[in-house]
Amino acid sequence: MLDTIGENVLKDAFQVVKRGGVIVSLPNQKGVQAIGERLAPDSGVRFSAVFVHPSGEQLAEMARLFVSGQLKVHLDAVFPLKDVAQAHTLSERGHVRGKLVLTMD
Repeated sequence: MLDTIGENVLKDAFQVVKRGGVIVSLPNQKGVQAIGERLAPDSGVRFSAVFVHPSGEQLAEMARLFVSGQLKVHLDAVFPLKDVAQAHTLSERGHVRGKLVLTMD
């Protein structure tokens, strides 16, 4: 499970992820690491916090790699925003290979 919110969402994740599962938390909020480390042992899941810091230099390098064809992103499907429910259903099925994209046409 990928937690991008923190706090209560992270706490709830330990209630729904089955034993042997993995929870990765991205928010760099005070206490996220402590919450995960406290709840993981009793829940039987592995926990990891990945704190990222935006870097213009790294984003520029990624853009360069993308433009040069060295970095490729596989798109599974593209949906207009009005079909967000269909995209969400596809995502929930767990068989998406690549990214789902919503367009704002």
